[in-house]
Amino acid sequence: MKQLRYVLLVCCTLSIAGAILASLPGTSSAQSAAAGRDLFTTKTCGACHSIGFGRRVGPDLMGIKDRVPDRKRLAAFIRDPKSQNDDYSVALRKEYGDAMVAQTLTDAEIEQLIDFILSGEKFGAPSIAIPKDEATIELGRKYFTGEEMLVNGGPPCVSCHTINGVGGFGGGSLASSVGGQYTSLNKAHERNGGDAGVYAALSNPQFLVMKNAFADKPLAENEVVALTAFLGSVSADTADEEGSLGMMILFVILSLLGTALLIFAFDRIWSKRFRNVRKSLVGGVS
Repeated sequence: MKQLRYVLLVCCTLSIAGAILASLPGTSSAQSAAAGRDLFTTKTCGACHSIGFGRRVGPDLMGIKDRVPDRKRLAAFIRDPKSQNDDYSVALRKEYGDAMVAQTLTDAEIEQLIDFILSGEKFGAPSIAIPKDEATIELGRKYFTGEEMLVNGGPPCVSCHTINGVGGFGGGSLASSVGGQYTSLNKAHERNGGDAGVYAALSNPQFLVMKNAFADKPLAENEVVALTAFLGSVSADTADEEGSLGMMILFVILSLLGTALLIFAFDRIWSKRFRNVRKSLVGGVS
């Protein structure tokens, strides 16, 4: 009987200890994954990645365990993508550029993110249907060019990007500081994985310049919808990512012609002035 009491006492002690351990933060993978989901949302990872709904600015993270089975290497990549030079990391940078920057996360937060990504839960289903009517597409074009002002005062897309159909000289080239492929948005709809990816990228901008430019001037939902529709229509009508080199050559040619015309005009003006001055001087000597 005494031995039985000891056995019951040990069992009760172990049960209590197990309950206490289970209630401690970070000891439950489910709790960690839930915290990781919150981080995935608050850190706007979903603006560039979905889990199970296709590629966006970056790759779909469903099945990442098969592509990067080493958890430590995955953590290192999240911490600083540019520091990783394995074949898969190099291939990612070649396909997606250096859009993902080093993350200011603690080791515990990175572990929570990984727990969520590997949990098998899907994330990022499109929350809104993008209309394809001509009126919405035209409104998106006007937002892009600045013909229609953004309600919160943000800069028009043409300030940093160019795209087919915005005029002979195209738009700006500031986006080339991120990567040349981001200057022209002819194929942005495809690069971002369609409507869901473009909508997410515009709703929560992640490129540094764009993120700062719209930090206190976010796009309204109807603006995001119209721009997404416009980018989709251009992508569907554009055979290849083209135009940047051609526009640059055209700009150089027109610049040279304009310079030549200015030189010719000033030469004509100043040549007459020189004759008039010389004539008066010669006449005075006579």
